Amino acid sequence: IGVALSLAGGLAAIAALLMVQFFLPSVAARFLPVGPILLFLISDVLHQVSVVQSTYLRAFKREPFVIVSLVLAGIVATGTFLLTPRMGATGPAISYLVAGTIGLAIATRIFARARKEWTLPRG
Repeated sequence: IGVALSLAGGLAAIAALLMVQFFLPSVAARFLPVGPILLFLISDVLHQVSVVQSTYLRAFKREPFVIVSLVLAGIVATGTFLLTPRMGATGPAISYLVAGTIGLAIATRIFARARKEWTLPRG
């Protein structure tokens, strides 16, 4: 549900921005262009998947994603620092998308392993 709401909300926001650009271009100029917003939306939807996975695993009172979160924060910070001067708002959006993609791959692997070890009967 969270992933679907994230996607629906993001798409609604982009649709609203496109309408504002058409009807009130002076107001739309205060917002980021649609391109970076779309990159952030994709990143957020990917992030929501790993949030659901981590929430499930926290029910076992364990936190296997701490190191992953720190590494991904470093990727976002470094990418933002290096890319923003050259690319503007698209730089942080790309950094977030790269971190989100890498993070989802790693988180899904951790989730599958931990779920198997923590929930399935051993025999």
